[in-house]
Amino acid sequence: MKGNRVSLILAALAASLLTPMSAAAAHGENDARIIMHGTEIGPYTVSLWNVLGDTASDLGAHVIVMVDGTPIDDRSVVVVEADNRTLPALPSTTIDGAWETTTGVAPGAVLTLSIASGDASWTSPPVVVPMLAHSNLLMRAVGSIAVFVTTAAVYWLASRAMRVWRRPIAAHAG
Repeated sequence: MKGNRVSLILAALAASLLTPMSAAAAHGENDARIIMHGTEIGPYTVSLWNVLGDTASDLGAHVIVMVDGTPIDDRSVVVVEADNRTLPALPSTTIDGAWETTTGVAPGAVLTLSIASGDASWTSPPVVVPMLAHSNLLMRAVGSIAVFVTTAAVYWLASRAMRVWRRPIAAHAG
C-alpha cells in the first residue's frame, strides 16, 4: 500500500513538472511583447510586436507589424530596420492585415519601420525594444509549483476521504 502511494506521488510530481512547461511553451503564453502601439505612419496606424522564439514548436523569433484600419497593399514593401540591419517583412499567413519578419530582435535594439507603396514612402520614428518585464523561466517554475501543490492537495484529500470510508462503523449503544 505504501509503495502505491509513493508511485502515485512520484507520477503526480513528474506530470506537474512536465505539463506546465510544454503546455505554456506550445500555447505561446508570454511569447509576444509590444514594441510600438497605435503609431501613425503615413495613412496607416501600426503596432509592432516582438515574438520570442518558442522551443516547444517551430515558431521562431520574429517581429509582427499589425495594421489597424486601412490594410497595407500586398504589393507594398514593408521593411523593419533593427540597428541598421534590414529585416524584410512579408504578409502574414496567420494574421489578417499583418506583416511578419523572419527574424526577431534583441531587447535594446533600435527599430524603424518603413512602408513604401507606389511612389510614396513613410518611415516611423525610431523605437527601442523594451527589456523583458519578467523571466519566462521563473513563470514556468511558479506554474509547475502551483500544479504540484494542487495535485498534492487533491491526493491528500482523496486519501483522507478513502480512510473515512474504510473505517468500520461502531455500534452505538443506546
